[in-house]
Amino acid sequence: MAAIRLRSPRYRDSVCTSTHLSVQMTITISNVLRYTIIKDSIANQKNLFEYSELARDYIDITWTGSYSGYSPQAGLTILTDIKYFAGANATGSEVTSGVSNGGQVTQNGFDSYSNFVEGYNKTIANNETLLSNYTQTTGGVKTYTVYAPKSIGGTLPYLNSAGTQILYSSYGTSSVTHTLPNNQLINIERYGCNKYDVVYIDFVNKYGAIQREYFTLKSVKKIKAKREEFKSNIVSSTGSYSINEHTIQNFNIVANEEMTVNSDYLPEYYNEVFTELLLSDQVWAFIKPFSTNSFTAIPINITNSNLTYKTQVNDRLINFSFSFKMSYDYINNIR
Repeated sequence: MAAIRLRSPRYRDSVCTSTHLSVQMTITISNVLRYTIIKDSIANQKNLFEYSELARDYIDITWTGSYSGYSPQAGLTILTDIKYFAGANATGSEVTSGVSNGGQVTQNGFDSYSNFVEGYNKTIANNETLLSNYTQTTGGVKTYTVYAPKSIGGTLPYLNSAGTQILYSSYGTSSVTHTLPNNQLINIERYGCNKYDVVYIDFVNKYGAIQREYFTLKSVKKIKAKREEFKSNIVSSTGSYSINEHTIQNFNIVANEEMTVNSDYLPEYYNEVFTELLLSDQVWAFIKPFSTNSFTAIPINITNSNLTYKTQVNDRLINFSFSFKMSYDYINNIR
């Protein structure tokens, strides 16, 4: 079964040369019929169906910050079935002769996308390494290199041989290379020591896999508050008032934490890696909040609206800066 990318359009096209009046495509997701699409149709008319946006509504990625127990990440099982009917609105007898590209197709969908230049109906190959941390020769040979701080282990995603699950393979705290079960060699470059605390950023990359990148240079955290005010009448029935009572009252105070992080110095191909971070729908900072003093995956929203691609010729040393805000109000107001 093919692994398809549900953040980009996915099409099925079909034609029937026999006489008929309608065509129907049903979409069954995880063994439950979810959608029935019916179109008017006549003989030799090409019929096109797009269904990725409908299927993507049923993807649910949850993340706690720990890869332990998380693998495998199952794809969404999608069965589409195209049929032709003699009557309008999928009534009458089913027409089975002269049908091309009809019938049932089962696929596995991930929260993934393709680029415009990659073309339409781009799939993820079975056993593919699900990272863009690579350089590539003109012949298409990829050399993968990831960057990680010293004494920190990591986890790398790949698609299984059946195209049904994203699996994760862990490397050790001192590893400088790691071979995935799909036989892909990954080089691991270690950052040197520095005076800043490492900020771990996790995100859903273009393949639909959870990827972790490390921001090891200066980070700045701040809090921003908004409030409304009204002027209160503090005069008593005798005309007196307390000088200790507020005449200007605050209400509806809300606050949100923000953070700016900086990567270490990286090669040019990290332009692609951080483009995926910028375009990710789901991003988390794996950090230790002051109030809990324990590491957890905090949902965040990237506030950068652009990323300037950097080159060694223009920039010499390449590092990237991202700003984000916590995806919740500082004061707990979940009701």
